[in-house]
Amino acid sequence: MTNDWGQTQGIRMSAQSVELQMIGHHGSPELFVTGSLMNIARGSCALRLKTSAPSGTNGIGHLKIDAMRPVMQAEVTVSQPQFEYLLQTFQRSLPRPATAIFKLKEELSVSVAGDLSIEHDMSCTITDISWVMPLR
Repeated sequence: MTNDWGQTQGIRMSAQSVELQMIGHHGSPELFVTGSLMNIARGSCALRLKTSAPSGTNGIGHLKIDAMRPVMQAEVTVSQPQFEYLLQTFQRSLPRPATAIFKLKEELSVSVAGDLSIEHDMSCTITDISWVMPLR
């Protein structure tokens, strides 16, 4: 059996838990979403969603990938209205887990089986984020 490899600029994450965090007296609310990766085998991701002024051409966040562990760390800045909408949606009982889809500036090499090929720790620029929220 051969491992066919391809390039991807998308990471799909199935949300398993969501927490609202406010750190410190003057802290801004942040959503902390943890979940399993859908297109990377045996992987998980911790996503921190925050609000701030729109960023320039450097994307909306970053994804840190550890070469030795199957855990990714993502940080994304969204608009205040989008943050409030996500907060309200996550407070409802969803029939299935929500899915976050990160669009990356860089390409990642992934096998058909979902194995990620990296030789060292990486940091990728997230250029966009999309959500799939099940209704029923």
